[in-house]
Amino acid sequence: MNEFMKKLAGMVLPSWMDRGEPRKLLQTARRFWAEVYGWVTWPLNQFDPLTCTPALLNLLAYDRDISRFDGEPLELFR
Repeated sequence: MNEFMKKLAGMVLPSWMDRGEPRKLLQTARRFWAEVYGWVTWPLNQFDPLTCTPALLNLLAYDRDISRFDGEPLELFR
């Protein structure tokens, strides 16, 4: 878990607000900001050869002058 997600999970309401609508609002805000964090970090994750899509992996390999062997599994090519 990264630092941002830890901060989101660590947000707590005071005891007098920890019921009903404020609690639902906090849970919704956590889900929303976790989704936004995913949107923001997605482009950065595409430059990681271990997690990017196969199409972008081929572009990274081309940029680094690496060619894939015939029949080489994708896990080994990464």
